[in-house]
Amino acid sequence: MTLSVVTVIAVALMSQPTIALAHGDPDRIVPSQAAIPQAPPASVRIYVYTDAKGEGAELASRRESVKDLRAALAEKKGLIQADTEGAALVVIEVAERTTTIPKFAFGSPLPPGQRTGVPAAATPVVREVHLHVKLTWRDAVFAFTNKSSPAETGAGWRLAASDVAKQLDKWITDHRAEILKVQ
Repeated sequence: MTLSVVTVIAVALMSQPTIALAHGDPDRIVPSQAAIPQAPPASVRIYVYTDAKGEGAELASRRESVKDLRAALAEKKGLIQADTEGAALVVIEVAERTTTIPKFAFGSPLPPGQRTGVPAAATPVVREVHLHVKLTWRDAVFAFTNKSSPAETGAGWRLAASDVAKQLDKWITDHRAEILKVQ
């Protein structure tokens, strides 16, 4: 059994997927684009905080959202959390936490097994959470609010922070080149 040069090259290509034939020259083998290591994007330093003003419970709730937002942003590639505002290129402030009562709620507001015909005052009120965040870069300030509508629970606030983190990450990714020019 004789092997042709084309067969040998084909077998070599199948065993090494990072090799490809050069355009127009079957005797020249070059690395494919997949074989060329891509440099990771430069990291953007961010600082997440909330203003220290406010009443006890309201301030504590914003601080909890700062923790949730920091945790969600820590999972994003290309972001490094700075220890101080001065060390950051982008500053993110948790400005406010609000709730609303939706006009319409899907599903039953009654707990499973509860009788219908219960007076309206006895039915639980479902509130949606809204996390309001400001991103400051240079002199520009951009406002972000969660797009999802989670219910008012600890998990609901974490979901709101995760939603805002996705929006912040997208904005930073879209403006990464401009942000890093300033360094």
